[in-house]
Amino acid sequence: SPIDLERDNPNLIGGDSLSGSHHLDQFFLFRPAFGHSRWKTPVAQLYMVGASTWPGAGTGAGSGFMLAKELAGL
Repeated sequence: SPIDLERDNPNLIGGDSLSGSHHLDQFFLFRPAFGHSRWKTPVAQLYMVGASTWPGAGTGAGSGFMLAKELAGL
């Protein structure tokens, strides 16, 4: 059940196995929040990666790989 999933893994809020909402307001420029799309944060040289960031869940290490390429200038 969703409750069991959340108990086993606190990241599965409400049993959501895709690391957060996948409604349209949580995609593209809005993931994880408007103004913090892709990997940037308000803190200099602090980046976010993982399923809760762009491009979203189901991409494996996609966000980390894409950020590494951007930081390397590739």
